[in-house]
Amino acid sequence: MNTTSTPAPVLTVRGLTKTYGSEAASVEAVRAVDLEVSAGEVLLVMGPSGSGKTTLLLMLGALLRPTAGSITVTSREGRAVEITAASEKELPHLRASTFGFIFQDYALLDALTALENIEVAANLAGTRGPAARERAAELLDRVGLAHRAGARPSQMSGGEQQRVAVARALANDPPVLLADEPTANLDASRGRDLARLLRRLADDDGRCVIIVSHDDRLREVAHRVLWLEDGEFREVAAMAVDPVCGMSVEPSGPHIEWEGSVLWFCSEGCKREFTEDPRPTIAATGSPLQHHHHRTAPGARGSV
Repeated sequence: MNTTSTPAPVLTVRGLTKTYGSEAASVEAVRAVDLEVSAGEVLLVMGPSGSGKTTLLLMLGALLRPTAGSITVTSREGRAVEITAASEKELPHLRASTFGFIFQDYALLDALTALENIEVAANLAGTRGPAARERAAELLDRVGLAHRAGARPSQMSGGEQQRVAVARALANDPPVLLADEPTANLDASRGRDLARLLRRLADDDGRCVIIVSHDDRLREVAHRVLWLEDGEFREVAAMAVDPVCGMSVEPSGPHIEWEGSVLWFCSEGCKREFTEDPRPTIAATGSPLQHHHHRTAPGARGSV
């Protein structure tokens, strides 16, 4: 008998809807979304601008009230809390104890050092004095920035600022991390570094990590990818990886047959480069991989 069980969801969403306006002028930004996300899972939600991604993330993090539906989150102590039923007075504590937020523009206080930015977040979560400073130092070390503890945001690179923002998001030891376009202001190398850091936080800590983004680089660290369009989850087509540049591409453009496989490329230039000298390319990127994203009907879980 198979005794393998599916991990219980940390976040459960049922019929989540957000409507702006009223009657004939109303607009549904998010439409009856169902979702379950487990501990240790990285979920990437992609979609065009205006598709409802940020609205969805704000509701998941109890920063925006839904028009209908429910959101239930399980704390690290195993207590299930329906945040949509919480009063306005209860919401600040729920946010401070349950969620860690990572923003596109870092949202750091420039008057404070990196260490102090994290220490303030620890204070808001209820940790004070030497314990808060120790917690901040541990988190800075974890993201590789112990040597920048005394630097202010204006003295740091974009990649460093975003790593401080990640450390700050961990100050309250949240079961759920919510990231809004976390790599948008980072170059290719720093963006990939940050993506791998988010995956480690899920793998090592068992955190649920939900990312909304346009950035295709984040696919490689996600356990699941869902496509949100017009406020609903749509099907996500199978994607291939260009063996030259590593970009995710639709399997419909330039391609060749190579050693029994079909390889797809983002451009004729990458195809030509591979054709002229394939071995160094494969050695640099690893074996060509095909990423097949499960076709997900609206409201279904889906998988990668």
